[in-house]
Amino acid sequence: DLIHPGQVIDFAPIMGRKHAAAVATVGSSETPSSRPGAIRTHAVAEATESESSHRVLERTLERAVAKGYLPKADLPEARRRILDMAKEHRFMPDDFARVALIESDGFNPKATNGNCHGVIQFCDGPDRGAASVGFGAEPKKILSMSVVDQLELVDKYFGDTQLKSYMPA
Repeated sequence: DLIHPGQVIDFAPIMGRKHAAAVATVGSSETPSSRPGAIRTHAVAEATESESSHRVLERTLERAVAKGYLPKADLPEARRRILDMAKEHRFMPDDFARVALIESDGFNPKATNGNCHGVIQFCDGPDRGAASVGFGAEPKKILSMSVVDQLELVDKYFGDTQLKSYMPA
């Protein structure tokens, strides 16, 4: 009840400069097949798959390098693995970076709360994250792995949980 017919909504400010800018027109009759009250979205620029199009991921990876969580030499490989996983498992790379910020202070491979460990907090216990990636017997061994190696575990975990079979994350 707060959007009025003919109103134009510019989503570019919330999508970032490098992301697709979109404009939704509410209730306009641009095509004969349009129905009254419909919201139509028009892409006015397309996002690229370059690393610069994922601002949160890039800043989080740079922060991980600055904090010593990720060796600078491993940065391109970590980026590539995350972008590959995002395509394979259908999630937004920036959302993955946000999860890593919440779970491990942004790709800290040694992050632990005593029961969950690593960059996305693989938890102890049967049928939990650590067990799913082969560390059920010794979950704390995850903490000795690099960010890049833990990203392989993340990929395995996402495959095991069949993340891509759900709606895009």
